[in-house]
This record gives sequence, structure tokens and C-alpha cells, in this order.
Amino acid sequence: MKKFKLILSVPFLCILLLGCNTEEQETNTTINTEPNVADDEETGNRALEDQDNQDEDNTNQAQGNTNANNGGGEGDKPYLFTDFDLDVDYANDISYEADYEINQNEVKAEIEDEINNIVQTGEEAKTTLEEYFEQLSFNEHSKDEEVAGQVIAAFRLPEDYVSVELEVRYDSGTVKEYKFTK
Repeated sequence: MKKFKLILSVPFLCILLLGCNTEEQETNTTINTEPNVADDEETGNRALEDQDNQDEDNTNQAQGNTNANNGGGEGDKPYLFTDFDLDVDYANDISYEADYEINQNEVKAEIEDEINNIVQTGEEAKTTLEEYFEQLSFNEHSKDEEVAGQVIAAFRLPEDYVSVELEVRYDSGTVKEYKFTK
């Protein structure tokens, strides 16, 4: 009889132990919502384009990370430069000057706006300039006219300038000087 009770006890204990296991188990489920048309030539081309787009996104993300690292803790900045020196001259000796420089972990910024009689330095100038910079999309390969148009528009400057001088040090280390006159 003891043998019989022992034989019945073993399965009962196994069931009891399995039932007491309250630890959740992870399950990974992947659901493919794309139609399965692998034989379709257009789908094959679309898959290649999707891969190219993903590769481009990864490259852009990596460049963004590089820009953030070059910016000295500035985060993921949308602009691609570390120095920006803008001088815009107007008639009657009126000018607009903006200087922005990232040096290691420090940002130096200054705005002298004789058009609106405004002078900003430090954090205030940095914040103002970075708001303008977010509207800029040019890079070291952009045409000079594109650079001039973007800068005048982003900084909300009058277009009746006499001359514009801009020096930009891009994240790549390239320094470009732009000069425009009307």
C-alpha cells in the first residue's frame, strides 16, 4: 500500500509544482503584415528600395550622432557647423552681426542688431541663434545663393542689404566664406 501511495504522490507533486510556477515566460511573436508576394518583381524592387531607405536612415542617424558628439554636448543639433560669423551691412552704416562658436563644451554667442537696437550675449544670444539655425538646412556643398537666401530668411533680415559676409566652420572642419553684395 505504501508503494501505491508513493506512485500516486509523484504525479500529484509534479502537477502541484507545475501549477505553482507563477513566473511569466517571455514570448517573442513577430507578425508580418505585408502581403506574401515574393514572386512579384515589383515587390522585390520595393524590398530593395526599403533596404536602401533603411540604410540611408541609419547613415543619417549615425551622422546625427557624430554631429552631437562634435557639438560638445549640444545634443542632436539640426545644423552642421561649429562656428558661424555673420556680418550684414545696410545703408547708413547700420549692420547686423551674429557670432556663434562651439569650443569644446562651451558655446560663445553674441548678437549686435543695429536694425532693432538689440544686443544679446551669452545664453540669451545662444538661444536666439539656435532657433534661427534650426531653420537652416545648407551644408558645405550648397550653392552660395542658397546659403544667402536661407540666412536672410531664417534671421528675418531685410533684403535690401548692401553686403553680407558669412564665415562658417562646418563639423567636418571645412571653413567656408560667403560674400554677397547687391
